[in-house]
Amino acid sequence: MKFFVVSCCLLVGASAIHEEVIKAKWSSFKVQHGKEYHPSEESTRLNNFLQATIEIEQHNARFHRGEVGYAVGHNRFSDLSNEEINANFLGKISMSLEGFNFTDAPPMAGARPDAVDWRTSNIVSPAKDQDQCGSCYAFGTLGVVESAIAQKTGRILDLSEQQVVDCTYGQNNGCDGGHEVKVMNYVASYGLVTEAEYPYTSGRTEVHSTCKKRSGGTYGKGMKFVRHPRLDEEAIADAVAAHGTLVASISGENTDFQRYTVGIYDNPTCPKRVDHVISIIGYGTEGGRKYWLVKNSWGTDWGKDGFGKVLRGVNQCGIVSDFAYSITV
Repeated sequence: MKFFVVSCCLLVGASAIHEEVIKAKWSSFKVQHGKEYHPSEESTRLNNFLQATIEIEQHNARFHRGEVGYAVGHNRFSDLSNEEINANFLGKISMSLEGFNFTDAPPMAGARPDAVDWRTSNIVSPAKDQDQCGSCYAFGTLGVVESAIAQKTGRILDLSEQQVVDCTYGQNNGCDGGHEVKVMNYVASYGLVTEAEYPYTSGRTEVHSTCKKRSGGTYGKGMKFVRHPRLDEEAIADAVAAHGTLVASISGENTDFQRYTVGIYDNPTCPKRVDHVISIIGYGTEGGRKYWLVKNSWGTDWGKDGFGKVLRGVNQCGIVSDFAYSITV
């Protein structure tokens, strides 16, 4: 009975959602994501899930009517408030870059292809999961390092984000965020080891650990990175075509972005203020609409296996509000 007492206030506004269906979805969600709660917390988590369910069904009804170009769905965020997600799963923060000498990329020579998806060249590693740690700055950057290495060697590596979280602490803020330039500078100076040698633990512990391998890693050491201009989506598309995947930034704070599953994400209310680091792995056109192909670090139940499409040409969610970077090894 407790389930129905907790849920009735939300279910009144959701006549299309039957209580027994919700109960089954809630049980399935907890099993799928390994969620367990103290009895005092269960009602709060359930109400968050119910609210998410209502909003997802309302949005997807609009998607099926052709009123919006993207669908949303349940994922590991569905029992959390938007405030909790923003506090624990975003991690790009503004930091002083004084003292860094940047190389700006030259303009692209030659014609740009109409579409690029670097996955088809087998240089893009699978999407990973930063879990409950604001370490996107490590994941978004290392995805591009992995691609740069694969572009040169033909071998996709799984490099250690935990090494970055631990060993850049002091320049970055561990699970409280960081900046991709600090990561690139560290990798170029010290190199990286693999995930197998230095496993990721911060997603579970929610804190950084002591640096175990500041130097001695060989992967990425001596790499070069160049930046591409802000607010110029044509130049960024040139860079993707000419150089490969890019480190980029985006606003991840909108609830529907956090629940995105398929389509071209194009919410005009999404802020331009960036707070999340991703990788741009391609671009294209679908149904006459241009998009960026992006790789996220929120696990494989975000988008399609951790990848998604973001509207191109309008600085959607600030995707070109900050510099983007390409990496060579």
